[in-house]
Amino acid sequence: MTPACHFTQDDSLGLEERYPSRNGPLSFKSLVLLIGDNADHAEIAVNALQHFLPQIEVEAALLGQSAFLQAKRIQVVRDWGKEPYEAWVDGMRLGQVLVNLFSNAIEAMSEGGELKVSLERQVLQNQEWLSIAVADTGCGIPPQELVQVFDPFFTTKKSGMGLGLAIAHRLIELYQGRIEVRSQVGQGTTFTVLLPVTPLMEAELPGVSR
Repeated sequence: MTPACHFTQDDSLGLEERYPSRNGPLSFKSLVLLIGDNADHAEIAVNALQHFLPQIEVEAALLGQSAFLQAKRIQVVRDWGKEPYEAWVDGMRLGQVLVNLFSNAIEAMSEGGELKVSLERQVLQNQEWLSIAVADTGCGIPPQELVQVFDPFFTTKKSGMGLGLAIAHRLIELYQGRIEVRSQVGQGTTFTVLLPVTPLMEAELPGVSR
């Protein structure tokens, strides 16, 4: 029997504590400021771009979740080579996105399992990208919920506002990247983040399906 699974958008990006009312005016305001088409906020995000080594943020995010990983008997598998991986992104914001993805993966594996984090270079449409994949062996997300996971305020739990993944999605887009998800009920879920290795000018984003 597949264990019951409630999909949650983690509040590690800091909003759900400050705006506890799910449908109130403050919630709407936070949504506009942080994931809406706010030009000033977008400019701030783009100005924070930096070339850095993403595995540093991966390890830091994993370390922050170590107590939860141990408590749920979840094994972490790291899949990347010794060569340096680089990306053009704000490292602090990427760390927040990773914590959100790791938290969701841990939530999905209530009876233990495997959390696999993979780094890989890809060339799509003559542009080099860094792929960061976060895969769990949890309960999976039903198709009718999968199409909504990046929607603001979507959650299957009674608590929380459901903004975590929506904000993560918007942040990655601001850094000219993409985030996708695939899942199979009873087998697990994989979130993949694509980030440009060099700054993009007028290059088209790769065609990645949700």
